[in-house]
Amino acid sequence: MGADSDDGSTSGSDMSVAPSRLFAQLNLHHIPGDTMNQMTAQERSQGYFDLHCVSNPPVEETPELISRALDEFDRELSTVNEDRYALDMALEMNPEYVRGQRLKFLRADLFDAQKAAARLARHFEFRWTGN
Repeated sequence: MGADSDDGSTSGSDMSVAPSRLFAQLNLHHIPGDTMNQMTAQERSQGYFDLHCVSNPPVEETPELISRALDEFDRELSTVNEDRYALDMALEMNPEYVRGQRLKFLRADLFDAQKAAARLARHFEFRWTGN
């Protein structure tokens, strides 16, 4: 990418970085208009989707997908080793609450059960320890 100026914007029009990564590397408010104008509408949309953690296209949730994902999530949750103490404490104290969180975490990770289970464990570790 071009060199940064004092105001945080970039000079030049080096688009060697994937457009969706451009949003991750720069403050969105400092992207010059000419850089945005060089992107296609699809590239700009993908950048905004990446910025706001929205999948494109969105995952079509069907009852079968949800059921399968919840079953897989439960299997993955039993294999989580890191951050296990806080997760076990949460399951012991209020298992219904923990079970109620599963779909939220699956949606956050686009129904990747392994990632969602690890995220849930990290969530409770953070809530338990603040780290």
